[in-house]
Amino acid sequence: MKRGLSAIVLFAFLIIASVNFIIAQNENLSAPQRGLQCLEDILETQLCGQLSVETETFVLLATDECQSELEDDMDATNNCWPAGDCDILTTARAIFALSKAGVDTSDSEAWLLAQNQTTDELTWYLQIETESQAASCTINYNSNSDEISVNADNTLTITRGASGCFNLARDNYWLEVNSNCFDSQFEISCNQDFATTLLFQKPGSDTIHISSEIHSSSSDTPTYEKVNSVCFANPGEECNYEGSLWAAFILNELDYREEIIPYAPYLITIAEDNSNLLPDAFLYRISGFNEYKDQVMDLQTPGGNDEGSWGISTPVNRHYDTALAMFLLNIRPDNAISWLEDNQDDTGCWNNNNLIDTSFILYSAWYGAGLGGIGGGVTPGDGTTTPVQDCEPSNGYCSDALDCIDAGGNALDYDCTFGLDCCSINPEKSCSDLGGDICFADEDCSGDETYNSVDQKSCCLTGSCVPSAAPTPTEEETECKKAGGGCYTSCTGNEEESTSLTSSCDSGEKCCVAKAAGEEAKSYWWIWVLLILILLIILAIVFRDKLRPYWEKLFKKKPTGPRPSTLGLPSAGMPPAMPQRRILPPSAQRPMPGPRPAPRPAGQTDDVLKKLREMGK
Repeated sequence: MKRGLSAIVLFAFLIIASVNFIIAQNENLSAPQRGLQCLEDILETQLCGQLSVETETFVLLATDECQSELEDDMDATNNCWPAGDCDILTTARAIFALSKAGVDTSDSEAWLLAQNQTTDELTWYLQIETESQAASCTINYNSNSDEISVNADNTLTITRGASGCFNLARDNYWLEVNSNCFDSQFEISCNQDFATTLLFQKPGSDTIHISSEIHSSSSDTPTYEKVNSVCFANPGEECNYEGSLWAAFILNELDYREEIIPYAPYLITIAEDNSNLLPDAFLYRISGFNEYKDQVMDLQTPGGNDEGSWGISTPVNRHYDTALAMFLLNIRPDNAISWLEDNQDDTGCWNNNNLIDTSFILYSAWYGAGLGGIGGGVTPGDGTTTPVQDCEPSNGYCSDALDCIDAGGNALDYDCTFGLDCCSINPEKSCSDLGGDICFADEDCSGDETYNSVDQKSCCLTGSCVPSAAPTPTEEETECKKAGGGCYTSCTGNEEESTSLTSSCDSGEKCCVAKAAGEEAKSYWWIWVLLILILLIILAIVFRDKLRPYWEKLFKKKPTGPRPSTLGLPSAGMPPAMPQRRILPPSAQRPMPGPRPAPRPAGQTDDVLKKLREMGK
C-alpha cells in the first residue's frame, strides 16, 4: 500500500510540475499578447451576441471579433445604435470602431450630424472695434437694422435698436446677443475701417472665450458674424455633454471639421462642470491646442503605486481613464505602460477580466498605434512618442480647407486652430513668391515640392528640378503587402510571422499575415482537467483510510470457495461440510503373509540373469 501511495504522489508531482512549466511559458508572453489571448479565451465561451453594444464596440477595436454582431445591433430604420433606443454616445463609438474595420458608416454619420440643437447655456457677445476713431455702424439681420456708434475709446452706444436683439454689456465695450437671435446672421458695416468678433462665456463664470475668427474690413465692405451655439442631444432630450464630446471628436477624425466648429463653444465652456470625463483630452484632439494637452498631463498620477496612471472618472476607474488619456493624446508614456503591466490580471486581462477596459487598453497602448488617425504618431512596442507639431513652425500654412484645395495644396498632418487646416502652400502666393522653381511634367524635384494653383505647375521649394526617374517602390508595394500582410514590430494573436516575407519590411519589423484557415488560437482547457485530477488525487490521499474498504472492494481478488463464519459455522446458504475421515495408525500386529508366487523354471531364470549382465556391461 505504501509503495502504491508513493507512486500516486510522484505522479501528482509530475503533473503539477508540467502545469507550472506551461503556465510559466504563458507568462513569458508580452503584456499585449497575454491580454489578447485572454480576450480570445473569454470569447470562446461568452459569444459576441451575448455582449452589450458598448462591449462589442471596444472588442472590435482591439480584435477582429464582433463586427457582424455590432452591425446586426444597428437600428435599421435610423442607422444608429442600439436598435430601438438610439443614443449619440453609443452611435459615435460604433461608427468609429466600424469605420476602422473598413465598414461604410456614412448613413450613421448623417444621423449623428442631425442630432443637434441650439443651446442657451452660453452668453454671447459681439465686439466692434476701430483704430481709435469714432464710427457709425449698422447691423442688419432678419430684415431688421440696428445702428451702433463706436466711440473713440471703443465703447459702444446703441443709437437705434428696434428689435431688442442687443444690449450693452461689459462697461459698454460689447453687445450682448439675446438668445432669440442666436440663429441670425449679422451683417456689420461701418464708415471707418473696423474689426468684429464674437465672444462667449458660461453664465456665472469669470472666463471669457474669444472666437477663433476675427474679421477685419474696410469702410466699404461688411463683415458677417453668426452665433454658433449648438450641442449634440438624444432625440427628445437636452444637450448631452459626454455624447457631444465623443460625437465631435469622432466626426472630426472622419474629416467633418467644418461641421463641428459650432460645437466648440459648448464643449469648451461646459468642460469645467464635467472634469471627470477628461474633456481637455477631447478638446486637444479637436483643436490641437497644446494647453489642453498640458492640462491633461498634469492630471497623471506623479508617484506611489499608481504612478503613471490617470484616475479622474466618478467612480474612479484607472484602467479606463488611462486608456482614454493615451487614446486621445496620441501618447504612450513609459510610466503609464509600466503601470498597466504591473496591474495586469493573472489571466492576462485587466480590471477583473473587464472586456471593455481590456479592449480599450490594448487598442490605446498597443494595437491601435500606427493605424492612422488615432495613434498615428506612435510605434508599437518602442515606449516612445512622437508629439503632434504645430503647422506653421513645420513649414505649413493654416488656411481654410477649401482655399487650400483650390490653390492646389495638400493637407499636412500638423495642428491648426478650429476650422483651419494645415496647408502645404500659402494659397495666396505664387511659386516665385515661395522662393521655388517650377518643375515641368518630365522633371522631378530633388527636394520638397508643392503644386501651386497660381502657376498651375509643380513648385520645387528646396533642391532643384531634375529629369524624372523610375518610381521608387512604396511601402504599399512590398512583397508583404502584396501577400495581404503588414509590417509591424509584433504580430497579434490572430496573425503569424511570414519569415519568407519579413525581409521586405524595414529593419526591426515583421511581416504579419493572417493565420491559415482552420488554425485556432491556443487553448489551455486541458490544464484545468489536469488540475481537477490532481485535486482528486490529493483528496484520495488525505482520506485514504476511509476509502480503503472501497479500494479493497474494487481492486482485491475475491475468494472462490465458501467463507467460514466467525463462529466456526458454515457460511449461510452453503451445505454443511462433510466430516473428515479419521485415518487410524497401523497396527503393531504383523500381517499374515499371502500365497507365494509360483517359482520360475530354471531356464527362464538363467535367461533373465544373462540379459541383466549384458545390460550392465
